[in-house]
Amino acid sequence: MKKRTYLFIFLSLVIGFLVSCNPYGKKKEFGNIEVYYKKGVSIEEVDKLGNYLKDNGWNDGETKTVQLVKSGDIYLVRVVVKEGIDQDQEYISLFKVVANELSYEVFDGKTVEIHLCDKNLKTLKVVEMLNYGQLLIFDNVELYYTDKVTKQDAEKLGNFLLESGFNNSEGTKSVQLTKEDKTYQFKMVVMEGYDQDEYYQEIARDFAAYISEYVFDGKPVELHLCNEYFETLKVVKM
Repeated sequence: MKKRTYLFIFLSLVIGFLVSCNPYGKKKEFGNIEVYYKKGVSIEEVDKLGNYLKDNGWNDGETKTVQLVKSGDIYLVRVVVKEGIDQDQEYISLFKVVANELSYEVFDGKTVEIHLCDKNLKTLKVVEMLNYGQLLIFDNVELYYTDKVTKQDAEKLGNFLLESGFNNSEGTKSVQLTKEDKTYQFKMVVMEGYDQDEYYQEIARDFAAYISEYVFDGKPVELHLCNEYFETLKVVKM
């Protein structure tokens, strides 16, 4: 996931719409991207969003419509999408990633919701962001950590992963550290089918025990085998 953008998915999903009057707020254009915005959103925020979308694949020649509004402290990025997208679970998972990306790249870590809308900007589906958290890089290991753990916890884990050879094989490895109650959760993106492999699960169980002993002073650790969106497929307890 190292600087991996999912905004390209919008190229075939997001469309423009025509209005005879304008109940959607003021409009600012960024190439073929039109961003509507209402009171409560600053022009600086509109510019950050519009320029980010433009620089990350949206400006492909076809008109795309977005509306930016705020509800309390939550940014609502409302996009007009093709029919049926709001019912497609794979695309919904991707939009969760995009919401997280916009949060940290555009809105300083604030909460973002993406609203999938029809041509009248009526919300069809609300997609909440995945809280990946802050990112640390340890060689080819991307380690995200949530606000439920400390940066020191994350750095201790990252250094342990390097010392244990976790980074030795080719390709980027994506992991996340979070915590529920008193249990650390080490989430790891794995190849398809690994969550069903009993031998791999046994290795994961041993690895969770090592992390507990050498990183977190014997505190309980769960190892979560996840898909590429950090959605848990299998929980392995030490």
